[in-house]
Amino acid sequence: MLPRSAVTAKGMLFGLTEPERYLESIPHAVDSIYCPSCGHSLDYQGVYLSHLGDFTCPRCGFTKSQPSLNSQEWDQILIGLYNKYNTLAAAAAAQELGINTEIIKATIPTFQAAFGRAEELDVNGKQVRILLSKNPVGTNETIRVVTESEDKTTLMILNDRVQDGEDVSWIWDVDTEKLVTRGGTLVVSGDRVYDMALRLQYSQDSQPGNVNLILEPDVRQAIATALENTPAEETLHILPTYTAMLDVREALTGRKIR
Repeated sequence: MLPRSAVTAKGMLFGLTEPERYLESIPHAVDSIYCPSCGHSLDYQGVYLSHLGDFTCPRCGFTKSQPSLNSQEWDQILIGLYNKYNTLAAAAAAQELGINTEIIKATIPTFQAAFGRAEELDVNGKQVRILLSKNPVGTNETIRVVTESEDKTTLMILNDRVQDGEDVSWIWDVDTEKLVTRGGTLVVSGDRVYDMALRLQYSQDSQPGNVNLILEPDVRQAIATALENTPAEETLHILPTYTAMLDVREALTGRKIR
């Protein structure tokens, strides 16, 4: 083991350089919008997701560091803006390890989704995309994927088992209004189906939308119902918490983890 004085670390910086992908406003679920140097509120030129964006502190001048890579020059792994961050993190690490840039860029398109994380399945001729949704920021981003698509059927499954976290109050920090206002069919299931239904009802009261809300506590029946409501040319998006994702995969593939 090396002595502490001999251990060094080099930080790699990655992030987006694509202002055209800014959100319209800062989401409700943000980790911090205050300067880590002096504590003053940051001035944002734009936000990509949560608190991540381009900013400057008006008090001390702290600003976003220049990323090691230009994100516009790199393809994206999987769907969802958050996966662009994953792409850039992997690419930056690979470059630091000495891997040729062209080899990295040629390898990125061959990447396949891990189970339940933007995984795509063919179920009886219909396309299904599973987007793990287990916290406010992550769920806001999976909702963003759904609302930016033309697909109109979504299945949300909320569990509160140990692996999920037994406190589901976090759903009130999720911008579910965006799902409600777009309309379409929204099927809700899981151990805490009625908690999620209540959250969606409040969303509908504050942001009325022509949404067809279906409650089905039984997950397998909920999947069947959602598939029935999904046109052949569209994709069914399933947004489950962790244990719900395992249940969904078992129902659709006969196994929980591939």
